[in-house]
Amino acid sequence: MNERLYELLPAFLRYRDWYEGEPLRALMAVLETQFEALEEDIGKLQDDWFIETCEDRIAPYLGDLVGVRGLRRPEAWVPTQRARIANTLLYRQHKGTTAVLARAARDVTGWPCRAVPFYQLLSTSQSLGHLRPGRGGTVDVRDRAGLERLGGPFDECAHRPQISGGTRPAGGGPREGYNLSRLGLFFWRLGSYPVRGRTARRVMPGCYTFHPLGVDQPLFSRLRAPEPLTGGVGDQEVREQDVPGPIHRQALADELEARRSGQTPRTDYLGAPAAFEILDPATREPVPWTAIEAADLGQWHRPAARRVAPAGTEEIRLAVDPELGRLAFADGAIPSGEVRVSCSYGFGGDLGGGPYLRPETELPEATVGAAETPEPGRAEGGRTEEEFSSLLEAKEARPSDAGVSVIRITDSVTYGGAAEVDLVLDLRPGDHLVLEAEPGTSPCFVGDLKVRVAQDDGERSRRKAEVSRLTLAGLMVGGKIELEGPVQIDLRHCTVRRPAGGSPSGRKPESCVEMIGEASSAVTVRIDSSLVGPLWLPAGIGSLEITDSVVDGGAGLAIAEGASGSAGPATAIVRSTLFGGVSVSRLTRCEDVLFTAPVAVKRRHEGVVRHSYLPHGSSTPRRELCQPDLALEEAADEVAVAEVLARLVPAFTSRIYGQPGYAQLSGRCPPEIRAGGSGGSEMGVFQSAKNALRETNLPGILEEYLPWGLEPRIFYVT
Repeated sequence: MNERLYELLPAFLRYRDWYEGEPLRALMAVLETQFEALEEDIGKLQDDWFIETCEDRIAPYLGDLVGVRGLRRPEAWVPTQRARIANTLLYRQHKGTTAVLARAARDVTGWPCRAVPFYQLLSTSQSLGHLRPGRGGTVDVRDRAGLERLGGPFDECAHRPQISGGTRPAGGGPREGYNLSRLGLFFWRLGSYPVRGRTARRVMPGCYTFHPLGVDQPLFSRLRAPEPLTGGVGDQEVREQDVPGPIHRQALADELEARRSGQTPRTDYLGAPAAFEILDPATREPVPWTAIEAADLGQWHRPAARRVAPAGTEEIRLAVDPELGRLAFADGAIPSGEVRVSCSYGFGGDLGGGPYLRPETELPEATVGAAETPEPGRAEGGRTEEEFSSLLEAKEARPSDAGVSVIRITDSVTYGGAAEVDLVLDLRPGDHLVLEAEPGTSPCFVGDLKVRVAQDDGERSRRKAEVSRLTLAGLMVGGKIELEGPVQIDLRHCTVRRPAGGSPSGRKPESCVEMIGEASSAVTVRIDSSLVGPLWLPAGIGSLEITDSVVDGGAGLAIAEGASGSAGPATAIVRSTLFGGVSVSRLTRCEDVLFTAPVAVKRRHEGVVRHSYLPHGSSTPRRELCQPDLALEEAADEVAVAEVLARLVPAFTSRIYGQPGYAQLSGRCPPEIRAGGSGGSEMGVFQSAKNALRETNLPGILEEYLPWGLEPRIFYVT
């Protein structure tokens, strides 16, 4: 305990207090508690004077001091509004420019933005007294990269004037609306997640995918911080490599051609830092860009080794397809060992096994275990740590008498390999084993993960009431998890799926978590912020808890007891998206959930469903503020009911795992779903992102910073 007040007393008083049995020390300890509380409160008051450190409830008041508009809805508050308040005075100095409008829109939504005045793209006859090179010309049909950018945020082709109304297009691009009074605001809603040292998956000799599970995942550019507004310049444009967007084949090919010819490339994907790197298996050094070519590897056509200009000294050794996330080595350059890559992928949030920062697993104070750490032999907080070269070695060295064992993985390599070696984890009753990835890493294990709880006769009588526990955090598992015995498994920020092409031909769909032996009521499966396959679990287990996750059953069942569709375990689901049917015995809790197939609950007198979408024909417990129930209440006849059911269907950017827009609601999704969740946010797994609330904050920015005479149109690039 801190005794600052007691130590301020004169020494003779402390000596007499010790002689009297320290009653004064006990009194000062009580005063010290109140003093610390007062000191902490004063510190918070000082922090609340600054927008960078104040509490969320104080930020709107600071915004009022500088006249920021649109902050009067507490439920629409998002943390990115801090940047808007902090930059208000600077933005007003450059008011009326498209650059400031884009920066302010970025602050209020948290999405990178590019503002494009459409009048600059109109085909016009130029005046000889005011020439504008590159504006108003005809389309260059030989410019393949320019044609790919047609209709996008970096379009430079000339367009004829078009007359239309509204502020939002029907599709994802400005297919109409090029006019003198129109200004397009292009937003990138997906984030870019860089991964270093990942093991590429071998598909066939010389052919690899950047994704360790063999799925096609487009490569993304790395997000860069915008340059500050300086010198009164208001035309600082967002460049193509500055936003978290996919890398196109033609753009990469043009950059390589420009670099080889000594010209300045339009994009800078291969600069420092590079958007992607392939490490030479022999030297572990990045393969130079001079040995790379852009190609379409949809059919896995391997390139031919050849010399290219200038001087014929550069040799092409591999081809990269950024749109599919594939790479292929030329003949004679096939590596003998594993291939490591560094790249960035796009996704809509911090879900699944990824390199983003995530909360650490809470552990008891005293922990003894085996761990992979960059500093071997370090002891901290009563925890003994050692360093091992592989996951299997760390697992074998785990102390048998440790109540809690922690194995931390500090790299992004793939364990198990193409052979898909199973990993067996033996636990005793009461043990807690944690397999956790360090922040910034994205390790992967390919194979089945088997968890077995074994005990002898002596332990059975002493520890029969204790349940073993396994925690996986930040991992990708290319297989299934088998549970044998009473165990509680926690999946936090994990991905559990079969590798693409890694299963034997003809294998039937199977659950990503499977019970071996008799079901035990002590078994609990908890899934948090994860991307998993179908969950076919027996109804006799304790419970199934799903939070902020995606359960993908494809065209089959997402949750059930088996492929037959029998009722599964008691389930609680919060802020999640489920692809496939659901059949459970009880639905103890259901909030902000997006179901894509009918739901069948056996015991409907328990639980409640709130702010969720349930397809027509679902049988569930009592529903509150759910769709399409709310819309059907206003339907007057059968025709209106049919129209509501046909219109009110969730639409996704993609339902294919590996695609950047996986499980993301598209712009065509009905507003009842996009803003039907609790607090006015969307239903489903991205409810916490508050995308709908970000959109509601845009009108305040447009009212203050939109250049006079222009009408805004909003487009989502990703």
